[in-house]
Amino acid sequence: MGIRVVLLGIVILSGIGLVIAYFYNGTASGPVAVRQHMIVVAATRIETGALINPTMLTFAPPPENFGGQAGFDEPQAGPDGNQQAADAQALAQISGAVARRRIEQGEPILHGQVLKPGDSGFLAAVLQPGMRAITVDVNARTSSGGLVFPGDRVDVLLTQNFNNQELPLDRRTSSETAATDLRVLAIDQRLQANIQPNAPDTKVPATVTLEVDPGQAQKISVAAKLGELSLVVRSLQTPVGPASDPAKPSDVYWSNDVSLANGQISDTLAKLRQVSGPGGPKVQISRGDKSETVTTQASPVPVIPQQPGHRTGE
Repeated sequence: MGIRVVLLGIVILSGIGLVIAYFYNGTASGPVAVRQHMIVVAATRIETGALINPTMLTFAPPPENFGGQAGFDEPQAGPDGNQQAADAQALAQISGAVARRRIEQGEPILHGQVLKPGDSGFLAAVLQPGMRAITVDVNARTSSGGLVFPGDRVDVLLTQNFNNQELPLDRRTSSETAATDLRVLAIDQRLQANIQPNAPDTKVPATVTLEVDPGQAQKISVAAKLGELSLVVRSLQTPVGPASDPAKPSDVYWSNDVSLANGQISDTLAKLRQVSGPGGPKVQISRGDKSETVTTQASPVPVIPQQPGHRTGE
């Protein structure tokens, strides 16, 4: 009987010790911190029609008069979670949206203030007042290797091949700038710019949508019928010096402006045509893997006047 009483006392004392140790450890480590409720706010002023990226956003406590408005809450990662990763994922969900109105710095971001890609009216909201959207066909070569992304600024080049055999060789290929400093709105049907170049789902684009004024829209539409359009990505840095844009739409480059050999061949053919009579000897001209047979004639080569902005091969 005495032994049972002793054992029972030991058990009771052990239980009391465990309870004391539990409360002692809990109070020693302090109460579990509860994270303050935070919402997404503008880190800087966001203008109407601007494409939102994570650098424009941050988290802050809601204002006193916020009430039950539909904002974007900061996620709670939990005691063992990665809060930084959770925050980045939450901001990425808003990245690529467009602001429907101007949002001041520190102002909460509300669902009704932004349009996400796929929402009705998204593209119209992205356009600046008075601007239009036009889509052009591209491939890997004409889109800078497929490395053009929404938000880039580009020039549009028009390259033409004239197949008229009566033209001299140095007037059968030309290149000119059809439009300059255009904003890329979308690649295919993707309007976000947060896709990494080496991402698994990245593919060479088939179309690019550009922001243009009404006159540029008409010009690019005609240029697409005349020849091949290429996109040239512009630098984000401001040019230094008086020439802010050395490539003007009036500049025209012919084949002899970039190839001295092409100009020399054209000169040789012109001389042969001028000194030979009708039905004279035939001359075979080879350029790379292409060959052309020309019958010399006495009539002079037609003179094509130089267009404004013509560049010589000197």
